[in-house]
Amino acid sequence: MTAAQQRMADLERQVAELRTEMETLRDTAFKLCTLEEMMLRHRMGGGVPAAPPVRPRHLVALDGGVR
Repeated sequence: MTAAQQRMADLERQVAELRTEMETLRDTAFKLCTLEEMMLRHRMGGGVPAAPPVRPRHLVALDGGVR
């Protein structure tokens, strides 16, 4: 392998390592941002979003199982 080929292979390896590190940092930043948003909502009194209200349903049995 010539010096130029070796240099190119080293640069490609460095790019791959940097790409992996960047993806890890991006993932970590997303998680931190999400946690920060949740903490801020909690401090502002928002907390966890409430479940939608459920209307009670009244079931009536019919003769012969017919609807």
